[in-house]
Amino acid sequence: FTRVSALCVLGNVGVLLADHAEPTMNWQLVTDSLNHFFFAELCGEVAINLAAYGFGGFFSDSWKVFDSFVASVSFIGYFYPGATTVAVFVRASRALRIVRLMRMISALRVILETIISSLPDLINIL
Repeated sequence: FTRVSALCVLGNVGVLLADHAEPTMNWQLVTDSLNHFFFAELCGEVAINLAAYGFGGFFSDSWKVFDSFVASVSFIGYFYPGATTVAVFVRASRALRIVRLMRMISALRVILETIISSLPDLINIL
């Protein structure tokens, strides 16, 4: 399950990186279809985790809450596809999916958790 999820995240990041100005109609159709697939995979993963762990277990794990945040923001983006501010925010949230890989790779997770734990100290400096 984790490996499939990691492959989907890598595929989604690849699709996001392949986006470019003035795409052809076929290219736009392919990338939109792949984005819908990856969004459905993320929502399915959130639903499976919620069913398996229940509300208490699900919301006690910050990574699962993060996944639900990314899914929720992406879901909102489908309701406002033409709004430029919302569209930029949704694209940025989709790029956050790469952070999900850090959950799966322990060395990267340690680095990420160290950075996050040091943020309050960095804010004091600013």
